Amino acid sequence: MYTAILGLLVHLHPLHVSVGTINYSEKDQALQITIKIFADDLEDELNETMRNESEVAYIDILNPADPEILNNYLEQYIRNNFSVKLNGKTMRMSYLGHEQEDMVIWCYLEIKGVKKLEEIEVQNTIMTSRFDDQVNLIHVSYQDQIKSFRLSEDKPSDKVAF
Repeated sequence: MYTAILGLLVHLHPLHVSVGTINYSEKDQALQITIKIFADDLEDELNETMRNESEVAYIDILNPADPEILNNYLEQYIRNNFSVKLNGKTMRMSYLGHEQEDMVIWCYLEIKGVKKLEEIEVQNTIMTSRFDDQVNLIHVSYQDQIKSFRLSEDKPSDKVAF
């Protein structure tokens, strides 16, 4: 029995997924965005994509030598791979920072000055060049409605209307 379970685990392919949540705050007139990414995959991705630009020999996400440098690399990576259009207009996002929870990194962003949301389009290419099976789930919450979609290498963007 133990051998069968171990054999099954060896043959299972790891799950490659990120989860993005976009919540509208009517009080703040802002979209509050969180992106959840597995730390080990993100660490490998940052070390590969930022290698040429990095002053650091190795970026260690869970135990960074300089947390500010890590934060800068995460911000750059998110900006290069995640964008939002509201009602057809590309929006400027403020990167608020990140935090670690177990083996997951949470990145926080915000788009201010949102009075009304009729249509939102999200492009998310996080890890899609690294993993063929990467899935980036997006959940958008606006005025008691939640709409979700699934993005991948073949479908890097999608939009929903409210």
